[in-house]
Amino acid sequence: MAGSNDQDQLNDLRRRSVGARVKMLRVSQNLTQQQLADLAGLPRSAISSLEATGRNITLDTLYGIADGLGVHAASLLDDRLFRLPRHPDPDAERSTVRR
Repeated sequence: MAGSNDQDQLNDLRRRSVGARVKMLRVSQNLTQQQLADLAGLPRSAISSLEATGRNITLDTLYGIADGLGVHAASLLDDRLFRLPRHPDPDAERSTVRR
């Protein structure tokens, strides 16, 4: 099923972009993975896996990491920081809220 494969690829890209944002914020704050893990109440391997592979995480983990970084959880999900491919549906563009 082609549609499912496309969705899987998009989900993988989204997870990897969250991992990239976590790493960018962690490095910009001069934190090691262990320091962030301690702040987030997680094992270092959870931070490492997220940053390296885009490991799928729970909301609890997302909030813990956001708290550890001192940012809103939504900022870790903000696709505007990393451009994702545009949705092929032209109507999707019109439904996007502009600021």
